[in-house]
Amino acid sequence: MRVENGQLFLLALPGERAASEVEIFDARQTAVSCRYPAVGAVLALGIIIAWFGPMAPSCRHYPYSGPMFAVFGIAVVADMVTTTMFFHAHSVSDELHPGVRLFGYAYGRTVGAALAKLVQLVGVLTIAFFLGQRGQWIIVAATFLYFAAAVYNAFLAH
Repeated sequence: MRVENGQLFLLALPGERAASEVEIFDARQTAVSCRYPAVGAVLALGIIIAWFGPMAPSCRHYPYSGPMFAVFGIAVVADMVTTTMFFHAHSVSDELHPGVRLFGYAYGRTVGAALAKLVQLVGVLTIAFFLGQRGQWIIVAATFLYFAAAVYNAFLAH
């Protein structure tokens, strides 16, 4: 109903510019087109947790080494900061990831970017934790993707 009334950004911070007509239109389209893929993603995550979850307590080697976790954390923060900058410099509708875009529409240009990255972080760490030692590859891949996204947001986005 908020989108129908042209009201996006539930938690917009003071000084953030209002949603444009393009963003309002894109919010409607993205919400409709991503409904089933979002359900599928949640279902897949649930299956992974249900399948690997019982094995996690018996695994002695967790995927979190100090240096790997530090680099991963830097990549997450870099992506979060550059996504926030991207939302302010451009438009939320220009975001390539539909989930991040929906968080931006729902919670504003700053809070939405931070919450989207927090959800991604929890998802990656949860899957890596449940995979045990094999989860280190999830963290390595996610680190690369976070850095690539940060570079794109900061230097390559138009």
